[in-house]
Amino acid sequence: MGRCASRLSLTWKHERQLAYVEELERNLEMLVQLEAALDAGNIDTACFCLRSWIMQAASEQTVGMYRVQACVFKRTEKHGIKRPVWFDDQCRLKRRLFIQAVQSGQAVHACQFLKK
Repeated sequence: MGRCASRLSLTWKHERQLAYVEELERNLEMLVQLEAALDAGNIDTACFCLRSWIMQAASEQTVGMYRVQACVFKRTEKHGIKRPVWFDDQCRLKRRLFIQAVQSGQAVHACQFLKK
């Protein structure tokens, strides 16, 4: 948890559609691998091949439908814990109140769940 699945962000650009399709058609190796995985009933491999095929075509320089983005998780200075950038002061307050409720025994269901 706390790791970026991918730092590559795709953005559809209608004006680059032809270049994208040309890159897809040019990469026959990935198409062959995708079809082989589907024929074998290997869904995980087929999903990987399809995703790779899409990402490779979009990330070609001539297509330009990608950008590298910063990770949504950041390291907090206090404990070195990674938290999403959207985890703001309101989230911290709610988390603190929840922890206090669990510690005081007010959050009965949460206490029972945590004991399991």
